[in-house]
Amino acid sequence: MSISAHMTLKGFLLVSLISIAFCDTLSFQPIGHPGEFMCHRDWNVIVAKVHSEPENKASTFKIVPGLADPSKGNAISFESVDHEGYFLHQRKDSLIHLGARYPQYGPPRTLEQQKQFEKEATFLVEAGNLTEGDTEVCSFRSFFTPDHFIRVRNHKLFVETGNDYLFHKDSTFRALAPNWVPHN
Repeated sequence: MSISAHMTLKGFLLVSLISIAFCDTLSFQPIGHPGEFMCHRDWNVIVAKVHSEPENKASTFKIVPGLADPSKGNAISFESVDHEGYFLHQRKDSLIHLGARYPQYGPPRTLEQQKQFEKEATFLVEAGNLTEGDTEVCSFRSFFTPDHFIRVRNHKLFVETGNDYLFHKDSTFRALAPNWVPHN
């Protein structure tokens, strides 16, 4: 089944995820790693169990309209809740890292470099690559390299392509209530 046909059958998932995505914070659990969450440690993005408040915070992301194309309905960016202005983005080595949209240190980015960062930090929400009857899972297609998805490999997040069972499992996530909420 092609992605477009799969999306048509599961289109309601995209609508429901996007409808909450732009006003909420969420945590994401890879379906192949029960009890573990997508989180950052320093600037690296990994999959791990979270136990403490700082770890819960590092595994919670504010979902904002895609930095590269906010008008595209299923385009999102993941902003860190504990490092405001820092987003998940893919690097040249395909690893996902946490990086500043507007760096405070070092030379400023050129307009071309800034646009590239925004493309690298934008992902398209799609129905899960491996649903196995579960309609509450999703996958994140790279805006920058459209034939690639965020996937888990060796407890790190990469942007890669693939078509086997393991790849589909490693590139499918469950969006959950945030692991951390601000104390009022």
